Amino acid sequence: MLAREKWQIETLKVLEEVFEERKRQVARYGHNDDKADGTGMSVKWLSGTDINLDLRHADETEAAFRTEYDRNGGDEGADWMRLVREEIAEVFAEDDPDKLQAELLQVAALCVSWVESIRKR
Repeated sequence: MLAREKWQIETLKVLEEVFEERKRQVARYGHNDDKADGTGMSVKWLSGTDINLDLRHADETEAAFRTEYDRNGGDEGADWMRLVREEIAEVFAEDDPDKLQAELLQVAALCVSWVESIRKR
């Protein structure tokens, strides 16, 4: 067996953490296979508003995304794009390294879930 390089070992550790987060998400939310992708060239990032996101801080953008997310039914009514977008906004608003890692693991696990959903179709 070939010796693994240090980065490969670290990648495997991170992927194990993503797997653990994925299991937590399945236990809490199920598989979400019925969600639409919500993607495409004509998709609006933030509908029903005239908000200029270029002028907002990360926490304000996160709040705008959360408001639109909740307006569309939250976890139950959101499509994949809105789920991932809202989680990414949480990442961008975080500056504590430990909390940032936790948010990134949530995003990674959510993206894995989305890929799983696409493959089941």
